[in-house]
Amino acid sequence: MRDSLARFAAPAISSRELFGNDLLNTILARSGFEPSEIGEELKPADLLEFTDFGDLYSLLRRHDKVLPERLNDQAKGLNGSFERLIATRNRVMHARPLEFDDLARTSEMAENLLREKQFWPNLEKMVSELEGSPEQVLRLKIPAYNEPTKILHNLPLPDFDETGFIGRKTALANLVRACLGVYPVITVVGEGGLGKTSLALKAAYEILDSKDCPFEAIIFVTAKATQLTANEISRIKGAINSSLGLMEVAVAFLGGEAHDPIAELKELLRTFRILLIIDNLETVLDHHLRDVLEDLPAGSKILITTRVGLGAFEFPVKLEGLTDAEAIQLLRATADVRSTGRLASTSNDKVGAYCRRMRNNPLHIKWFVSAVQMGRRPEEVLADEKMFLKFCLSNVFDQISSEARSIVRALLALGGSYTVAELSYLTEMDEDELLKAVQELMRTNMFLMNSSHLGNTYESRYELSQLARAYLTKFYPAAKELQVKLLSLKNKLISGSEEQLNAAKRNPLSPYTIHMRGRSDWVIAKHLRDALSLAKDRDFEESLKLVEKAKILSPDFYECYRVEGWINALIGNASQAYDSYERAIETEPKAANARTMFAGFLLRDLHDADHAARELEIAMNLLPENPEPRLEYARCCLYLGRFDRAEEILASLATMTNCHERVQTKIVDLQIQIRCRKADSSANNQEPMRAIDSLESLREYFEKIQNPDQKMFDRLTRIRRSAVQARNQLVPGTQPYAKAEALLNWIDETCHTQQCARDSSIQNSELDLWERGYLARFHSSGKFGFIRTSDSEEYFFHVSSITDEALLSDRSTGIGVKFRPSVDYMNRLVAIDVQRAEPSLRPA
Repeated sequence: MRDSLARFAAPAISSRELFGNDLLNTILARSGFEPSEIGEELKPADLLEFTDFGDLYSLLRRHDKVLPERLNDQAKGLNGSFERLIATRNRVMHARPLEFDDLARTSEMAENLLREKQFWPNLEKMVSELEGSPEQVLRLKIPAYNEPTKILHNLPLPDFDETGFIGRKTALANLVRACLGVYPVITVVGEGGLGKTSLALKAAYEILDSKDCPFEAIIFVTAKATQLTANEISRIKGAINSSLGLMEVAVAFLGGEAHDPIAELKELLRTFRILLIIDNLETVLDHHLRDVLEDLPAGSKILITTRVGLGAFEFPVKLEGLTDAEAIQLLRATADVRSTGRLASTSNDKVGAYCRRMRNNPLHIKWFVSAVQMGRRPEEVLADEKMFLKFCLSNVFDQISSEARSIVRALLALGGSYTVAELSYLTEMDEDELLKAVQELMRTNMFLMNSSHLGNTYESRYELSQLARAYLTKFYPAAKELQVKLLSLKNKLISGSEEQLNAAKRNPLSPYTIHMRGRSDWVIAKHLRDALSLAKDRDFEESLKLVEKAKILSPDFYECYRVEGWINALIGNASQAYDSYERAIETEPKAANARTMFAGFLLRDLHDADHAARELEIAMNLLPENPEPRLEYARCCLYLGRFDRAEEILASLATMTNCHERVQTKIVDLQIQIRCRKADSSANNQEPMRAIDSLESLREYFEKIQNPDQKMFDRLTRIRRSAVQARNQLVPGTQPYAKAEALLNWIDETCHTQQCARDSSIQNSELDLWERGYLARFHSSGKFGFIRTSDSEEYFFHVSSITDEALLSDRSTGIGVKFRPSVDYMNRLVAIDVQRAEPSLRPA
């Protein structure tokens, strides 16, 4: 362009007309000439030597009228290509990383320009020389260029310069944003060969060239100690091998003294706004560097590339392999630059298959091309990746803890992905140690985490990365004994989960049934079942420890909180039980068992029938075919005085033919309770005729019951008071009075007959069915307590089960009692019909 302007434009116009005032002043400043020298001594052609590439193209387009028509048409037709070429030229002259298509676009541009060879003689000569002797490019000297930046830096040219920077647009944008954001320490974390250093350098150059760069200096130091060649892993001569060495290099570049590199570096970071880039940190990370990271002043930042994350201080940018398209592009670009014709002619499908076998790892791809370039077959190179694997992962595996290695070996032996709970079971590790080891592995790229939807939450599963599995298989294969042991544990895990799933189908609302979301919950379910067994044996402290263990392993599993609520209700800790049940329902709103058990707790422990009814309405919608929620809802209606609604529900349940005998008994008992409560309510409200009608309905229903149990007779005994109350509200001698008297006589005769039958049964069998013990303690609420037997077994009792009023008024511990053992709605052993025993039993 300079020659064309000198030949066609310079002779025709003056210097000021050729350049314009602004550009002419710039040229004079560059050249050192004075304006007075322009004229006879200083011609326009002389001044063209001080123009740059962009200036020349601008002049070529401005003076199109004095240029040959063919040259003018060519310049006009290639306008876009010239603009891109200017950007490429600036990257070369300013020692900036090249883009992946710079070489291809420049070569294409040269071909297009040489269609008019007469205008581009120098270009024709250079292309000819390079085609004949490619090594000529090594003799080219790029002239020194004073970079127009005020920012001090020592950034090296990245190793991707032969192909340009390929892909990673999103990762690059995120990294630049993080470096310009609020984060003081940013790490690029990934396995070996992924291009962490290249990404960091590309981001650093973009920050350096940005208009509003916030840093006064950008310093690059590296601890890279080895490099991968086609034949070996070689050590880098003079490589820095300590954190102090890194700090000394950074301090020396900034002109500081290295007597105390830690203090000096801290002072420099405090005095100036510096972006310090530390490459390959994992080889030198120690307490010295952590001291600097902990005390990083505002304004300065540290960008780190590492195979192992710090675990603190940092904002991590995790780097993965290239996409399939990017990997293919890199392989082809590298093969083209290195003239590996064997790969250049390979189909895209086959190249894509090569890349996938290399996990789309950029270094692996370049190493592969180098090996093929040296004459090895592609299949042979891919089959022998031992050296590459060792280069990428040996220093990572050597640094992780023994606990982390146990997890890695288990995953290698079994394959697949596992939750934290499953890993706890398979490795038999303590929960705290396991979680620390998992976090440690997550800081490396040996470990992958995948989250999937599970119920109302998400489940995280962990597995080895492809590269880690390949490395471990080559260098640390799983021992056969370990595989046999782990497979046995895994099979037990699978069979145990199937058993628990079947149990949930058989009895979904039992408090001892744990509803699992999938196989991975079996370990948690086992802990929770063990906790329930301990609670049944009154070992509440140990049972709650097991629940906490389950919560650590799976903090978002609602059954952990449902079981916790159940156990706290057994203890009498109503506040904690309430919170746990609410947490269970928040975690899984569609858990019918949690809502049903919460409703039972609200009704019996807190006497909040209204809230209980709301929970049961939801449970009924969730389990429309299950009678249990409807039975409990009918019970709530009794407490709330909604007798008609309770009767309506029980009538619908009575038509069900496949009800369990236990459910049928509850229906009958609730029918009795409805009539008793209606009679009791009417008697208390001075409505004796309504009370008599309810008692008559009770008599008719009771006489139809086959084999009523003792609890049903007890209800008759208790309703006698209401019958007496209703009779006394009537006028003696009247028909209603006589009817009330007859009903009262029926209650007495029925209860007397039942008592005689019981006494006769006991006498004939010579069996005493009473259990005996003493009052061990009352709860502070005064609502329940515990009885201890002679064999130290404890029975729970509610104050409503005490039939001896003297015991209620006394409430002294150590008093001997007798009682009948039973099972309450929570399937726990309880004492009913508690009476004083003679002689008294005292604690030993």
